[in-house]
Amino acid sequence: MDKASDNLDKKNPPEKILEELENARRDLEVREDNLRKTISLIGYAVVYGDGDGLVTGMNEIARVLTEVHEGEEIGKSLSQLFTFYTLPSREALNDPFAEVKENGLVVSSNEDTLLVNREGREYHVEYSAAPNSYSGDEVTGMVIVLKDNTELHLHHEQMGQVQKMDVVGQLAGGIAHDFNNMLGGILGAAELLKKRVTGDDKALEYSDIIINATGRAAELTQELVSFATKQRSSSTFLDMHRIIEEGVKILKGTADPRVEIVLELNSPDSIVGGNQSQLQNIIMNIGTNAFHSMPAGGRFVIETSRFSADEDFCHKCPHSLKPGEYLRMDFSDTGCGIPPHLIKKIFEPFFTTKDKMKSSGLGLAAVYGIVKQHGGCIDVESTVARGSKFSVVLPLEEGQESAGMGSSDLIHGKGMVMVVDDEFVMRMTAKNILEELGYTVTLVENGRDAVNLFRAYGSNFDAVILDMVMPIMDGQECFEELIQIDPSVKVLLSTGLTGGDVIEEMKKKGLKGFISKPYLSYELSHRVYKIINE
Repeated sequence: MDKASDNLDKKNPPEKILEELENARRDLEVREDNLRKTISLIGYAVVYGDGDGLVTGMNEIARVLTEVHEGEEIGKSLSQLFTFYTLPSREALNDPFAEVKENGLVVSSNEDTLLVNREGREYHVEYSAAPNSYSGDEVTGMVIVLKDNTELHLHHEQMGQVQKMDVVGQLAGGIAHDFNNMLGGILGAAELLKKRVTGDDKALEYSDIIINATGRAAELTQELVSFATKQRSSSTFLDMHRIIEEGVKILKGTADPRVEIVLELNSPDSIVGGNQSQLQNIIMNIGTNAFHSMPAGGRFVIETSRFSADEDFCHKCPHSLKPGEYLRMDFSDTGCGIPPHLIKKIFEPFFTTKDKMKSSGLGLAAVYGIVKQHGGCIDVESTVARGSKFSVVLPLEEGQESAGMGSSDLIHGKGMVMVVDDEFVMRMTAKNILEELGYTVTLVENGRDAVNLFRAYGSNFDAVILDMVMPIMDGQECFEELIQIDPSVKVLLSTGLTGGDVIEEMKKKGLKGFISKPYLSYELSHRVYKIINE
């Protein structure tokens, strides 16, 4: 052994070399352990493969996404664990590891990629696959990193649905305004005609047909109106438990006797602000759909509970909820369920899976609009062949007492009433009804003329019935000027479109009441008598 070799052996004895190798091995293990921990915490799914594109391991997030137990993935190709599809065409994509093996380059997707795991569950993802080890120029290892965008995609989809319904609402509101005025004239004239028909049963029958058909048309129009505004409708305080019970009584008359109806009204508080007819429509529409889904019988359960919405929940909700206390209503059935691809369509107007001659397709769309208009939100869960659950939340009105359901008897009275409406048919309808009840009526066709008349002869009028949507000067502007002339003026607002926040603000300034078009004679008689005599 030469002198140089002897000096090297003395400087680095075998024991020292082994110690350094052991320290290097331990350091490498620590680094690998830290890397594994980091990968498990980054929030992305990570899958490793060898040079042939066969899986060698994955982190815990990838196991949750793919529903693969530890060790099951070893030696399998990606396509044996999950498949990628492009959206919206749903065309199958190539195995990313196979592409990396072939080209030796990074392969990535856009955000419109669907991952379907071997259990059939779907996730919206982005991915990037790349080689991560080489032997010379040959790829000996690769990795794919997946970002789960499912929750974000669902949120965007819900927001898109809300925006779509807003557009539909604007269109529906314009149609409903004119349609309500026409229905108001038909309904009022039919009621007045019926009073003059005596001793002719057929004529009475025909009058009832007109009144009932107009009433159904008015309900359909009200369903359209539900899309017309994001604001809550002008409302009274109502016991939702009582409305549910009344709705179920009606439903039982049409339900298959093999359907068991169960009420679990457990919420300690059930007073909400709203329109009685609209809120009952929620019960009727969801209940009717549930019965249709159970042609051989089943179980329909309505359960209520108190629900607290915090800032975080409201921020994530696409329905613009405000933090506070809500009444939650769960409507569950054991019916046929709703296929996943139809879930996002069920609240769209005119969409229906029923015979077009049996359904307008406005049922659930109307429910959506009513719930939204009342400051709440609606969601649905469904499994094919097992049933559906619709969950509705409405803001609670704590410390308030429920208004009564009301009587349908006419109330006669005395006094002079100004009727302000740009539609001739509505002016004449209101005039004829009020004169039958004993009132003296003056008709005006726009807000500006009403202000001028009231300024000159305001002391002669006991009440003003004021339309909201008019040319020249609308109802709100007219009301503002009337209260400037006489702060004690008694104004009853009459409109086919509810603008909840606007009306509530008008109430604070002295608006005495509100009546929705088209109205029945007894409704008008109650409202006018109340504001004149209160």
